[in-house]
Amino acid sequence: MALEPLGQREVLLAFTPIPTAPLPQARPLRVEWPLEVAPGEVAQVRVRLEGGSLPEVRFSLPVLKERREGDDLVLLFQAPWEARERLEVILWAEGGESRAFLPLNPGKDLLLVRLDPPRASLGERVEVRVETLFPAEEVHLLLPTGALPLVAEGEGPPWVFVGTFRVEEALLKEARSLTGSLRALSLEVRARQGEVERGKEVRLLLR
Repeated sequence: MALEPLGQREVLLAFTPIPTAPLPQARPLRVEWPLEVAPGEVAQVRVRLEGGSLPEVRFSLPVLKERREGDDLVLLFQAPWEARERLEVILWAEGGESRAFLPLNPGKDLLLVRLDPPRASLGERVEVRVETLFPAEEVHLLLPTGALPLVAEGEGPPWVFVGTFRVEEALLKEARSLTGSLRALSLEVRARQGEVERGKEVRLLLR
């Protein structure tokens, strides 16, 4: 059985028009953070603004250097020496804000030391090459006969320091016997930035 409605009523609804003007600020901001950093290490963050040119950016830490790589902006920053556990960093740009909590690795080696040759004999000259992951102001090689200042080469990162020394009798006397005629001389490299100093031991084999 069909039922008839008891009554009808017309209703007029008004809708606000949908805005069609473009939103120039609505552009996604993409930021690539390092997986981890060590206290004092210089790391980089890469910024790209999809759909537009790169804007000016602000960073929560001092920026040591910046460079353009295609559509990307690369910022170099140094993790504070006093940082512990996690490092909070924030980047502001026209496209928005990006915040990260970077894990800290206090055990990471900030000095890379190479001896050439790694095995030397009496009278031979040895080149010392040190690379630091922080902007060291001076680097020394500590020999039993005194400290040898190393000379900076180029611009970092990494920061490179080079020097040479000759294997003399005084050094041979400080060497420890390993096996047979093979001996080893323990040396230490010290790198300084301001009041912070970091060191690393290295061993030179002597024939």
